[in-house]
Amino acid sequence: MYEHEVALVMQAFPINNCLVEHVGSTSVKDLKSKPVIDIMVGVEVLPDDITPIEEYLKPFGYEYMERYNQLIPERRFFQKEQNGVRTHQIHLTSFHSDFWQKLLFFRDQLRENPSLRKGYEKLKLELAKRSWDSVNDYASAKDEFVESVDKKRKALKLKMQSTSAER
Repeated sequence: MYEHEVALVMQAFPINNCLVEHVGSTSVKDLKSKPVIDIMVGVEVLPDDITPIEEYLKPFGYEYMERYNQLIPERRFFQKEQNGVRTHQIHLTSFHSDFWQKLLFFRDQLRENPSLRKGYEKLKLELAKRSWDSVNDYASAKDEFVESVDKKRKALKLKMQSTSAER
Protein backbone atom coordinates (compact mmCIF):
# COMPACT_ATOMS: atom_id res chain seq x y z
CA MET A 1 0.00 0.00 0.00
CA TYR A 2 2.80 2.43 0.87
CA GLU A 3 4.74 1.81 -2.36
CA HIS A 4 1.62 2.12 -4.50
CA GLU A 5 0.60 5.43 -2.89
CA VAL A 6 4.10 6.90 -3.16
CA ALA A 7 4.35 5.93 -6.83
CA LEU A 8 0.97 7.53 -7.47
CA VAL A 9 1.47 10.75 -5.52
CA MET A 10 5.12 11.45 -6.23
CA GLN A 11 5.05 10.98 -10.02
CA ALA A 12 4.78 14.73 -10.67
CA PHE A 13 5.16 16.25 -7.20
CA PRO A 14 5.48 20.05 -7.56
CA ILE A 15 8.84 20.20 -5.72
CA ASN A 16 11.97 18.57 -7.11
CA ASN A 17 14.62 16.67 -5.14
CA CYS A 18 12.32 15.22 -2.49
CA LEU A 19 13.19 12.45 -0.09
CA VAL A 20 10.34 10.10 0.77
CA GLU A 21 10.18 7.86 3.84
CA HIS A 22 7.62 5.43 5.23
CA VAL A 23 7.09 6.42 8.87
CA GLY A 24 4.49 5.67 11.50
CA SER A 25 3.50 2.31 12.90
CA THR A 26 2.80 0.66 9.53
CA SER A 27 6.48 1.14 8.68
CA VAL A 28 7.55 -1.11 11.57
CA LYS A 29 7.31 -4.87 11.06
CA ASP A 30 5.60 -6.76 13.90
CA LEU A 31 4.01 -3.64 15.38
CA LYS A 32 0.24 -3.68 15.65
CA SER A 33 -1.16 -0.55 14.08
CA LYS A 34 -4.16 1.17 12.61
CA PRO A 35 -4.17 0.78 8.83
CA VAL A 36 -3.10 4.38 8.24
CA ILE A 37 -0.08 4.84 5.98
CA ASP A 38 2.24 7.70 7.00
CA ILE A 39 4.36 9.15 4.22
CA MET A 40 7.00 11.72 5.09
CA VAL A 41 8.12 13.91 2.21
CA GLY A 42 11.31 15.84 2.82
CA VAL A 43 12.17 18.94 0.84
CA GLU A 44 15.16 21.27 1.01
CA VAL A 45 13.09 24.15 2.42
CA LEU A 46 9.45 24.04 3.50
CA PRO A 47 7.67 26.47 1.14
CA ASP A 48 5.84 29.50 2.52
CA ASP A 49 3.06 29.05 -0.03
CA ILE A 50 1.66 25.54 0.21
CA THR A 51 -1.12 26.18 -2.36
CA PRO A 52 0.58 24.44 -5.34
CA ILE A 53 1.11 21.30 -3.25
CA GLU A 54 -2.40 21.45 -1.84
CA GLU A 55 -3.85 21.75 -5.36
CA TYR A 56 -1.63 18.94 -6.64
CA LEU A 57 -2.67 16.51 -3.86
CA LYS A 58 -6.43 17.25 -3.98
CA PRO A 59 -7.19 14.96 -6.97
CA PHE A 60 -5.53 12.10 -5.06
CA GLY A 61 -7.99 12.65 -2.21
CA TYR A 62 -5.72 14.55 0.20
CA GLU A 63 -6.94 17.43 2.31
CA TYR A 64 -4.54 20.02 3.70
CA MET A 65 -4.97 20.20 7.48
CA GLU A 66 -3.75 23.76 8.06
CA ARG A 67 -5.01 23.82 11.64
CA TYR A 68 -2.13 21.53 12.66
CA ASN A 69 0.54 24.04 11.59
CA GLN A 70 0.48 25.61 15.05
CA LEU A 71 1.15 22.27 16.73
CA ILE A 72 4.12 21.38 14.53
CA PRO A 73 5.26 24.53 12.69
CA GLU A 74 7.97 22.68 10.75
CA ARG A 75 5.47 20.31 9.12
CA ARG A 76 2.56 20.62 6.71
CA PHE A 77 0.01 17.84 7.15
CA PHE A 78 -2.29 16.27 4.56
CA GLN A 79 -4.72 13.43 5.14
CA LYS A 80 -6.71 11.17 2.87
CA GLU A 81 -9.96 9.43 3.73
CA GLN A 82 -11.94 6.76 1.97
CA ASN A 83 -15.58 6.29 2.99
CA GLY A 84 -15.00 8.51 6.04
CA VAL A 85 -12.01 6.49 7.26
CA ARG A 86 -8.51 7.97 7.28
CA THR A 87 -6.18 5.82 5.16
CA HIS A 88 -3.09 7.93 4.40
CA GLN A 89 -1.22 10.89 5.84
CA ILE A 90 1.51 12.98 4.27
CA HIS A 91 3.91 14.89 6.47
CA LEU A 92 5.71 17.52 4.40
CA THR A 93 8.81 18.91 6.08
CA SER A 94 12.38 19.94 5.42
CA PHE A 95 14.80 17.05 5.47
CA HIS A 96 17.06 19.36 7.51
CA SER A 97 14.42 19.75 10.23
CA ASP A 98 14.37 18.31 13.71
CA PHE A 99 10.95 16.83 12.88
CA TRP A 100 12.46 14.79 10.01
CA GLN A 101 15.32 13.52 12.16
CA LYS A 102 13.04 12.72 15.10
CA LEU A 103 10.55 10.65 13.10
CA LEU A 104 13.24 8.67 11.31
CA PHE A 105 15.14 7.99 14.53
CA PHE A 106 11.97 6.87 16.32
CA ARG A 107 11.00 4.56 13.45
CA ASP A 108 14.48 3.07 13.27
CA GLN A 109 14.61 2.50 17.03
CA LEU A 110 11.28 0.67 16.91
CA ARG A 111 12.52 -1.47 14.03
CA GLU A 112 15.78 -2.36 15.80
CA ASN A 113 14.65 -2.80 19.42
CA PRO A 114 12.00 -5.50 20.11
CA SER A 115 11.47 -4.50 23.75
CA LEU A 116 10.97 -0.84 22.80
CA ARG A 117 8.57 -1.93 20.04
CA LYS A 118 6.56 -4.06 22.50
CA GLY A 119 6.40 -1.21 25.02
CA TYR A 120 5.14 1.17 22.36
CA GLU A 121 2.62 -1.37 21.13
CA LYS A 122 1.31 -1.86 24.66
CA LEU A 123 0.86 1.90 25.08
CA LYS A 124 -0.92 2.19 21.73
CA LEU A 125 -3.30 -0.67 22.56
CA GLU A 126 -4.15 0.94 25.90
CA LEU A 127 -4.76 4.30 24.25
CA ALA A 128 -6.87 2.71 21.51
CA LYS A 129 -9.43 1.67 24.14
CA ARG A 130 -10.22 5.34 24.84
CA SER A 131 -12.30 7.70 22.76
CA TRP A 132 -10.53 10.79 21.42
CA ASP A 133 -11.84 14.17 20.34
CA SER A 134 -9.17 14.37 17.65
CA VAL A 135 -6.29 12.50 16.07
CA ASN A 136 -3.99 15.02 17.71
CA ASP A 137 -5.22 14.13 21.20
CA TYR A 138 -4.30 10.50 20.55
CA ALA A 139 -0.90 11.54 19.16
CA SER A 140 -0.27 13.80 22.16
CA ALA A 141 -0.96 10.91 24.52
CA LYS A 142 2.03 9.12 22.97
CA ASP A 143 4.34 12.15 23.34
CA GLU A 144 6.00 11.10 26.60
CA PHE A 145 7.04 7.76 25.12
CA VAL A 146 8.26 9.34 21.89
CA GLU A 147 10.16 12.05 23.76
CA SER A 148 11.91 9.44 25.92
CA VAL A 149 13.26 7.84 22.74
CA ASP A 150 14.12 11.23 21.26
CA LYS A 151 16.32 12.02 24.27
CA LYS A 152 18.63 9.27 23.03
CA ARG A 153 18.82 10.91 19.59
CA LYS A 154 19.62 14.28 21.11
CA ALA A 155 22.29 12.75 23.35
CA LEU A 156 23.90 11.02 20.37
CA LYS A 157 23.81 14.27 18.40
CA LEU A 158 25.52 16.16 21.23
CA LYS A 159 28.13 13.45 21.56
CA MET A 160 28.88 13.59 17.85
CA GLN A 161 29.12 17.40 17.94
CA SER A 162 31.51 17.36 20.89
CA THR A 163 33.64 14.66 19.24
CA SER A 164 33.84 16.74 16.06
CA ALA A 165 34.76 19.88 18.05
CA GLU A 166 37.61 18.03 19.75
CA ARG A 167 39.24 17.20 16.41
